[in-house]
Amino acid sequence: MNEELTFDQARVRLEEIIDLLKSKEIDLDRSIDLLEEGVRIAALCSERLADNASIAAEKAIADDRSAEEDSPPATDRGDEDLER
Repeated sequence: MNEELTFDQARVRLEEIIDLLKSKEIDLDRSIDLLEEGVRIAALCSERLADNASIAAEKAIADDRSAEEDSPPATDRGDEDLER
């Protein structure tokens, strides 16, 4: 079920779990279940963040390479001075 959560839904669920654990109104077994759920959701969020960061980095590199290919070649001002 956790894989079906959007990142924002997962974040909200983590906040709910934290609030429940802080409330101290739940028994030990339920606390352990919530802790395990929280760890799974946190891992899922971390994986998604890493994937998104990787995609963003790849896109930035591709955009930079594309911009370099589209720009005119740089001239070396030092060569012009030698010709004079």
